[in-house]
Amino acid sequence: HVHMALKYFVESLQFLALTIRPVCQFTFGEISDEAFCELIQTLIRFHEEGKDYMVLDAFLTFIIEHCPSAAIGHCYHKLAKFLTVGYPFSLQQWKAEDYKQMFSDMILRVTKSLECRDIEGLIEQWGTFLEEQVQYNRTFVEQTKG
Repeated sequence: HVHMALKYFVESLQFLALTIRPVCQFTFGEISDEAFCELIQTLIRFHEEGKDYMVLDAFLTFIIEHCPSAAIGHCYHKLAKFLTVGYPFSLQQWKAEDYKQMFSDMILRVTKSLECRDIEGLIEQWGTFLEEQVQYNRTFVEQTKG
């Protein structure tokens, strides 16, 4: 069961990596300044509380709540549920300094892009981050199979 859960986790990350760019483009083209500020404040709060690992959850929740397409919001809601099975494994990796740094750097870059309203930069950051997460977690899953 553990390997099946990890497989769903990695496949969900992979699906996000494949779709995040157009979904971000679609979502961020439609949101209000108030919504931008809300997301920025959430990310700043997580960073200040040392909860940088929550960046993906915060971002997916934002897309689920603000995407103009109910179908996309529903799909991302399902993906977020699949990702929760991987959180215990992610938190286990959280002890590694490079893993922590990856999330800390991401939350700071995303916050800066949001503050500057650099949507193209934001989209590229998320695409690259998710691709890196797929690789990182796929490697982790392969190592745990032994």
